[in-house]
Amino acid sequence: MKLLVSLMMLGASVPALAAVSSGCGESEKWSAMTLSATWTTRYQSFSKGQISPIEGMALAHELRKESDSRWSDLFSEYWLSNALLKSGHFPLAESGFERVLARLPQEKEFDDLRVASFQCLGRLHHQYSSRQISRNLYSAIQSLPAGDEKDYWLYRWAIEQNQARAALKQMRSESELAPLLKALVFYDEQEWSKAAGQMDAYFAQTSVHPYLTSETEHWKIFAGRMHYSASTFSKAIAYWNSVDKRSNELVEALTEFSWAQLKFAKYNEAIGTALSLQTGWLSNTYSPEGLMVMSMAFNETCHYPEAMRSSELLRKQYDPVLAWLKDNKKLSSSALYQELVKAMKKESKAPYRLSSEWIRSPRFIARQSEVNALIRMDDRSKESLALAQKRQRERVAELLKLVREIKSDVVSAQKSDKKKVDLPEWINVKLESLRKNIEEYDALRAFAPVWKQADAANRKIASTRRADLIQAISDHVAQTNARVLSQIEDVYDNLQFVEVEIYQGATQDMIFSNSHPDYSKKINELKSREGFRLKSQELNWGQISTEELGQSEIWEDELGGFKADLPNKCDKGKIARSL
Repeated sequence: MKLLVSLMMLGASVPALAAVSSGCGESEKWSAMTLSATWTTRYQSFSKGQISPIEGMALAHELRKESDSRWSDLFSEYWLSNALLKSGHFPLAESGFERVLARLPQEKEFDDLRVASFQCLGRLHHQYSSRQISRNLYSAIQSLPAGDEKDYWLYRWAIEQNQARAALKQMRSESELAPLLKALVFYDEQEWSKAAGQMDAYFAQTSVHPYLTSETEHWKIFAGRMHYSASTFSKAIAYWNSVDKRSNELVEALTEFSWAQLKFAKYNEAIGTALSLQTGWLSNTYSPEGLMVMSMAFNETCHYPEAMRSSELLRKQYDPVLAWLKDNKKLSSSALYQELVKAMKKESKAPYRLSSEWIRSPRFIARQSEVNALIRMDDRSKESLALAQKRQRERVAELLKLVREIKSDVVSAQKSDKKKVDLPEWINVKLESLRKNIEEYDALRAFAPVWKQADAANRKIASTRRADLIQAISDHVAQTNARVLSQIEDVYDNLQFVEVEIYQGATQDMIFSNSHPDYSKKINELKSREGFRLKSQELNWGQISTEELGQSEIWEDELGGFKADLPNKCDKGKIARSL
């Protein structure tokens, strides 16, 4: 196998053997191709960013016209798609790569081009994560040789189509992504312990696919749920606690964490975790269940005034959300999207706890990012065209300069040896360079009408895609509103039962206080005795404000969780009987 450096020294075509690394990246390097040294050098100049994307398109177009083999013909299309991607014309680039994959023969000699095309699509889909796997692309996945690239695309397909079991049959058992799909299969079978074990195996790995790092917090929450369902609570808590405090997933993690703490009678911890949802940037997020957990935990520790204040705070915060949702049930798709745009500009009349739920959604973020890119595409087209025109002018200047140099060199050579007929080799080298530069200049000029057609086609695809994305965002907002409305109504229904219990407990507490008028006096006397202490938990890790809930002290521990320094007032009866 010859190195690329050796290939550049050859004038003839060479066999296609070695694989490409980092398809469509700046470090992309083919160590062998069925291309002449000239075309190999030209492609390397393009992949390293030494020539503009439109120049790359022009050369790819020229290569396709000159192609004398199936491999170079397909490679020219790959090159053209790569150049479209680099110029920001990603809708047309995606179509181009899928066309290459559809045309590739099944022979092994085309596997390198197949893998490279998928690597390029991987970059595109990672940058614009709202893109989905088409039916044609799924068919092409089947033709990929076994390896990391095929495993990644099988994972993507499994997540999009809920086909974990089918994807596992085609994925390598040793793949770093296999544990995730196995966990989903066990989840469907309600095999919680096995699902939890697979999640542990996934997070125990030393490396993670770079395109999956953005999904890490989501999988941590899923792992916590599996361990919670499997009754391995310490591991569930560890996963929830490990969620990045800057992540949009933190609200969900803390809510589930607080419910778990409440279930296992860790009331102080549940109150603290729920209260953390009312502090900092989390105070603007949608988290009604946190306040319900807080109210229930206060009730369980017989802090009835605090329990009622939590209940009242829940209604104060979410009554406006409920009212807005009921008043705006019949908003059209376009109106919903406009309301979302206003929310991003902080001009919406929708309550911020609702609008923040829209804006924080990963689906919205991915789709809107692509919409923004499509909007900027006109500017990118103008920039690419301006750069191509500039390069055309520069090439003219370079050609004229080279011609003048060659003329001067020829005159000097003739003066030095008038009898010699042939030109010196170094002048022939310059003449060959001039010939190649003229070819590239002519290719750039000839590509102008083709570029206009490609740009128009891309705009058409982009326009349709943009409309589809906006509709998908509107539908997602409508679904979010329906979910939020249903959830708040359920929380309010459950809260009524909690409030009944609070009133019953508060009534019994009043009866107890009236029947034991000397209780407080005796407790104060006992407090002065050494060793006496009401049951409480104290962690001095810094205090946060709790003005809306009274003066109870809440402490943050080193894990980012919270605990409340609250004695369990339900112990009154036991203490009174011992006095």
